[in-house]
Amino acid sequence: FPSHDMGLPNPNSPVNLIHGQDATELIYSLLTQENSSSIYNLCSTEHPTRKTFYVKAADLLGLERPEFQTEGKESWKLVSNQKILDQVDGFEFKSLLPELVTEEETV
Repeated sequence: FPSHDMGLPNPNSPVNLIHGQDATELIYSLLTQENSSSIYNLCSTEHPTRKTFYVKAADLLGLERPEFQTEGKESWKLVSNQKILDQVDGFEFKSLLPELVTEEETV
């Protein structure tokens, strides 16, 4: 679990995650298709904030909630999965632990 003496940076930045079974299924789909020799971003369509994700994960694991930096400029990027969705017709991502991706603030 992340630890940072001065607080974790970028509390409002998105977390780019993927369910393990989704990753396996997508890789298998790509390996069995012709013309799939490209680079793909494998990530869920869900992007909870770092603060939401780490606070809820700490609660679920019974750990102390992390502190976050509240000052300074945040820098982040949102990873798009559109290219893989265009390549693998009809794929639907599994929900990442619903308790972790709900955007309700728990702090």
